[in-house]
Amino acid sequence: MHSTHLALLAAALASFADANQPTASIPWLVEPENNAPALLPWLPPRPKDQGDPKSEKRMGTKAFCRQQHDEEECIKQREKPVFMKADRSKCRTGTWITEPCMGTVKWCKHADTLMEWKLPDDETAKQTAQRCITFRNPPQQPKDEWVLGSGCSKLSEACLGTDSWCVWYHDLYANQENCFLNHQPRPQGQAPFKFRNSSFFADSEFRNGTEAVCLAIRSNETRTDCFRAREKIPFQVPFAPNCPTGSRDTAMDERCLGSVAWCELQKDVYGSIASCLSLRTEQPKTKLPWQTKQASKCHGLDVEACLGTEGFCIRLNDQVKRRECFELRDTAPLLPATADTCAEERCVGTVAWCSDKWNQTGYANASECFGVRDVDPSGFMSAITETTALETEKILVAAALMRANVTMIREALKNETQDSSVWMKNGIMAGRELFQMTGKGGYWRKGIQKGIEHALEADAEL
Repeated sequence: MHSTHLALLAAALASFADANQPTASIPWLVEPENNAPALLPWLPPRPKDQGDPKSEKRMGTKAFCRQQHDEEECIKQREKPVFMKADRSKCRTGTWITEPCMGTVKWCKHADTLMEWKLPDDETAKQTAQRCITFRNPPQQPKDEWVLGSGCSKLSEACLGTDSWCVWYHDLYANQENCFLNHQPRPQGQAPFKFRNSSFFADSEFRNGTEAVCLAIRSNETRTDCFRAREKIPFQVPFAPNCPTGSRDTAMDERCLGSVAWCELQKDVYGSIASCLSLRTEQPKTKLPWQTKQASKCHGLDVEACLGTEGFCIRLNDQVKRRECFELRDTAPLLPATADTCAEERCVGTVAWCSDKWNQTGYANASECFGVRDVDPSGFMSAITETTALETEKILVAAALMRANVTMIREALKNETQDSSVWMKNGIMAGRELFQMTGKGGYWRKGIQKGIEHALEADAEL
């Protein structure tokens, strides 16, 4: 059986070699034929009905066509009658000479029927009757119900669904297509498109995905019906939120590669990249939202909704792919530190998260962590320094003015002089001394700078 997605696609490709390739944007896509004339029904003789005695309604199709210029063409325009078994419940009051009542064998042996079917070369009535009998289609047998499948874990059509059952488990039928033909028509409406999910039973649509199942169908028409019975394939950006990052087969999963790269791989199957994309929905014009971690509620699932965007993208070892994953999402928010005690960014704040925990999180350095949040670490630190320095300077000016006022009051209380200008002069000098002392050599600015550098653990490369 087909155990991997790659094997499924290889088998599908092999099946196309024997398939007819009608002219279409997708080589195997079969467009409905709207111009084909519908066949007329085959009518039994009803000589007692009202109307024109030479009409097909009263004569029956065989006798009517025999009177036409081209009997063979007239018959070709009608549906073939179906072989019938004798059924007394269908015998009409007043006469039993009808095919539903007598059954096809006796009907074809009846004198009037023999006259309609006799050819000049017929040597016996048996030969004529046999032609009448074999002309009919075989009796219609009840067809199997079409099953969508439940995804359960038993090797049965009820679990796998009819498409998967006929593709991989058609042993009870002559071949794959015979399996499809012996089922009732597909249910009306479109079923959701399914991506691969390794948690389901092998060789079902639930496990292998809709595309793998439909592509493995050999008949162009049935394969087309398979795709049309589903909703359009959702367009996937690279590293989509439902990309199973923990899977070994991420290189063969459209949710991880993205629809454009996936269709590049499948262009030989679909005829072109554009044809492949035509079966998908339109590419989203907005970025994906940034998602927070919800792992505690997801029982170990490795999708973005559980891991959060940061954990989801950071697991990609390739730096280019990791950067692309982040760029397809909204910018991560800048979070302040809170009073909550936890080791997550929502508690410690973005600055501490990127400064102290970038290595534990999986970033290459603090710069990458800040960069995901659209922050240049050097500029960020400089902005904080300048803002803090300005606020500190305001505090120092206020302190200097306060000292000046205190000094002036003290000078006045000493009563050494009544000259207020002296008090003011001494007060101003005292204020300047405080300001100059704290600003001497730029100590307070250097202190702010050093403190920020220590908090951010600035990388020497920045």
